[in-house]
Amino acid sequence: MNVIDVVQSPEDGVDKETRLLFDGPGLKLTQLTLRRGKALSEHASPDPAIIECVSGTGTLTSRNVEVALVPGRRVVLEAGEPHGIAAGDLLAIVLTRFTGAARPTDHST
Repeated sequence: MNVIDVVQSPEDGVDKETRLLFDGPGLKLTQLTLRRGKALSEHASPDPAIIECVSGTGTLTSRNVEVALVPGRRVVLEAGEPHGIAAGDLLAIVLTRFTGAARPTDHST
């Protein structure tokens, strides 16, 4: 068992801050905080991922579709899916990457 604490109100700090929360077989969790309108340009991960907004607001753009990032919202990205992220004044997300045998289960059906 691993207990992971996410910073819920990361107001103060540099414009872009990352914190590795967990790195294990098939799974990697990272908290990313963007401040003062900072953005991540379009990129893609070789792994499927889930982006969960934990604090603040922002926008995720993928294939010309914009999704508002608000606390509690999760976005599932397929491996290789291009995306970019832009923060408002503050955006804190938890990125879960499925880096091997572990893969998210499709519950949409």
